[in-house]
Amino acid sequence: MKKIVYISDFFVDEIAGGAEIYDDILVNLLRNDGYDVIKFKNAELSDKHIKLYRLCDYHFIVSNFTLMSDSVSIELVKHPNSYSIMEHDHKYIKTRDPSRYKNYLAPPQDIVNREVFTNAKNIFAQSKIQAECIQK
Repeated sequence: MKKIVYISDFFVDEIAGGAEIYDDILVNLLRNDGYDVIKFKNAELSDKHIKLYRLCDYHFIVSNFTLMSDSVSIELVKHPNSYSIMEHDHKYIKTRDPSRYKNYLAPPQDIVNREVFTNAKNIFAQSKIQAECIQK
């Protein structure tokens, strides 16, 4: 798996936020490691892109997906393990703040994007505590 489509709402040349800086570093590290990395903004991505790149044996890394269309989400989820998630801000809970819950355990009614997360091949956390929250 040396081919990656990196998907995000924004990139560092548009917004110099924490997630965008982190994504930029990761994309450069992957390219330096010999990966062919194509970046796509969610606003420019369609389910046809997903189908085409999947047929060409690309793996998808989804960073931020707030602006992702339903058709793209559906196409990704239809093919479990074809994508991984680079998790920045707890997009699996309504509040995006696990510290609001006892032991960082959100109740079932506050879990969102469950299908996107459960069908991902990998979920990359940025810290040990974030990984523990995701696992819970």
